[in-house]
Amino acid sequence: MALLVARMAVNSTHCEFDMSAGAWSRARDVIAGEDAVKRASERYLSRLDSQTDDEFGAYQ
Repeated sequence: MALLVARMAVNSTHCEFDMSAGAWSRARDVIAGEDAVKRASERYLSRLDSQTDDEFGAYQ
């Protein structure tokens, strides 16, 4: 019986991994705590179009 194996480059990721990576990253940040979430700032808290850097820093 022949086994068919799809070959992937060592620097590529499976599409199912790619679909879940964002959720895993969020879970790691939440588990790591408030400081980790705040360090990720714009990933979780969108900057308003009119905000300067100082205003966004105060908004966080």
